Amino acid sequence: MELDVTKRYDEILGADGHLPRATFKEQILDAAQHQVSRAQTQHWASHLRFLSSDNSDQAGGLCNVCNAWPSFQPGDRVLRLTQPHEAGSCRHYIAVSYCWEHHLEESSSSKDSYLVKTVSADRPNKAPPKIISRAISFALDTAPMNLIWIDQECIDQNDRLDKEFGIQSMDQVYHKAMISLGLLNVTIKTQSEMDILAKLMEGQIFGTEPEIQAAVALLYRISQDRWFSRAWIFQESCLSLNLTLLVRHAEGLEKPDVCGQIPGEIKTSMDRLQRWATLVFASVRQFPQRPLLDTLRKIEEIQFWATSLFPQIKTYDFSTKRFACSAAEALYHLNFRLNSRPADRLAIIANLCQYHTRLNTTELNLKMTSFSVSLLTLSILNGDTSLLIDFLRDAETRKLMREAPAKDGGSSSSWTSISASQRKYLRQQSTNDISSNFSWSLPLLSRFPMAGNWESSSYSNGFDPNMRLQMSEIRPEGLLTTGWIWNVNSRIDLSKLRNNLLTRWKSCNWNYVTGSNYVPDDPLRYYEDHEILKLNNFSSDFMCQLLEELSELDLPEVADAVWHLTRPTWHKQWGNRWFRFSETPQWLQEINNDRDIDYASELNNQCPKRPVSLDQLSDPDVRASFMKVAEDCWHAPSHLSWLFDQVMEKGFLYCGHLLQEEKEANCVPRVIFHCEEPASVFTPYTEEACTITGPVQPRVNPVSWIVSMEKGQSESRPVLSCNQIVQGIWEKPDKIFQEVLLM
Repeated sequence: MELDVTKRYDEILGADGHLPRATFKEQILDAAQHQVSRAQTQHWASHLRFLSSDNSDQAGGLCNVCNAWPSFQPGDRVLRLTQPHEAGSCRHYIAVSYCWEHHLEESSSSKDSYLVKTVSADRPNKAPPKIISRAISFALDTAPMNLIWIDQECIDQNDRLDKEFGIQSMDQVYHKAMISLGLLNVTIKTQSEMDILAKLMEGQIFGTEPEIQAAVALLYRISQDRWFSRAWIFQESCLSLNLTLLVRHAEGLEKPDVCGQIPGEIKTSMDRLQRWATLVFASVRQFPQRPLLDTLRKIEEIQFWATSLFPQIKTYDFSTKRFACSAAEALYHLNFRLNSRPADRLAIIANLCQYHTRLNTTELNLKMTSFSVSLLTLSILNGDTSLLIDFLRDAETRKLMREAPAKDGGSSSSWTSISASQRKYLRQQSTNDISSNFSWSLPLLSRFPMAGNWESSSYSNGFDPNMRLQMSEIRPEGLLTTGWIWNVNSRIDLSKLRNNLLTRWKSCNWNYVTGSNYVPDDPLRYYEDHEILKLNNFSSDFMCQLLEELSELDLPEVADAVWHLTRPTWHKQWGNRWFRFSETPQWLQEINNDRDIDYASELNNQCPKRPVSLDQLSDPDVRASFMKVAEDCWHAPSHLSWLFDQVMEKGFLYCGHLLQEEKEANCVPRVIFHCEEPASVFTPYTEEACTITGPVQPRVNPVSWIVSMEKGQSESRPVLSCNQIVQGIWEKPDKIFQEVLLM
């Protein structure tokens, strides 16, 4: 299987002219046949094998299960491998995270080797002796931990099925472990390096140039450890509840007590490494002289390393205490990390995303040539549409595409990178021969898999990983799912707002690309304070005036949708569910009931002292609070930029209502979509599968299709042909959703 994320989909499928020789439909349906039962992997994960000591005289553990196994002793060279039924339910084990070294196979005849007793026969160790030795030393230091899990020892590497279930269950192995242990290869070699480390441990700022350079050099060497570059280890560090890192040091060095008492090892953690990086940055910034160029390069790499230690996987399931993300986010993080077999990334991403449906990596590795198509299939089977979203990363490119005339006289779209003529041709082919492809996949053909982009920013992910399709079943006819069909046919004239803010909008140095503080086209320069102030002020005024304009135009439901656009930022980490401001008793009750985090300071410092709703925007206190919240709307990535662009460039927006409400007397517009002309739009039904904590992005569902109804189809299950994906602002309607087939 080829790791082909750097190719466009049409290149991956072997494009010949306009249509690929191997269609998406054939590839996706083929990949979807190789599903793995999650029940099987969960059974495997609840019946693990472990390494234990063979010294039967020294028993002791934390529960009745592990108490039956002897404690490790210094000098143990004979170990026992438990059977799955013997200790698989126990969670009191150490899961070891380390780098495989295929090119450095250690001889089993070495004096440091181990004898592992199994039911079938005694055998030499399969994992490197140094890995086992370091794990046992840690177990001795954290007694009574009697069980160690190491993949090379505890997964039968000669059993294809055991290996497949194992890689599909890594998330459960490390998440269930009482302690996860990360073994770094870097070594603290000198006492001067240990002294630098001691100062970092104590939180000291370095004041002299030699100290700063020594600290940067040490931290840079730690950051280059191979452990941080591996895809499997990224997954293990993300999903471990309690992760300890060990860094080796040379003999004879005096280390501070905070480094632990394990001989030859320094105990640390991911958050401690990040604090060390922060101290080094602070020291460099306070130093009056400009650092040498070599030091600057190292600082840049340390900064990237420090920000990637804790991936911005914000979503958190309180019931399982698991982090989750979207496929686009996982793909983004794995882009900087390596592994030997591309197909394994399907399992890694499924683990990171908490997917219920899995694909057999062994079978796909033999049968499928494209990793990207396999991943797209995996994500769609789990209702994750993040890879379908097309965020054009270059603002100037977006502008050129909007202004470029379509070759066939049709309208161009700013939200698909496929040319208008090619899009029309593909759509015609799909209409003439439905079996040729899925209509919802056509816009993908001329772009890269990474176009469904995730970027680390204050707004987090452009796609909310909680918002997955409620039902997602791939059939030969199309994608079976549920949702709502909107008639988007009302044009809102916002020329007054445009005229008021046009000059200021043109003077702003916009950067929708990453939502970061970096200036567009100059990634080495941050925005100056006055530039950020200008952007903040414009964003606040824009959102406030937009609400007032919509209210004056008697569009209360549309205004309410925009009002709630900033809701997540407003009450940031309050409670563990979404709430409307108008439902004050509900969200106040949830805050009061939340016993995990004290939100009192957030409530007092960031929000008004009384309930807020859109009707109260005219109140000076509420208005001031709202404008403060709306300051960073410019900071959101592309999923919100269309709102600014459409109003300020076109002077109008299109809004609409549910198609099934058309005949009702009280039918009012309630949604906004980025349409160039009246259209029918399908929005899928989703629900928040995981609860949320931390700063999150605006509640904007970016996965909506402009569709056309296929004639002669039953209204009970409409068959829809998808033309393109559009952005929109909408909230879940009260009306019952309906089952549809996206052909």
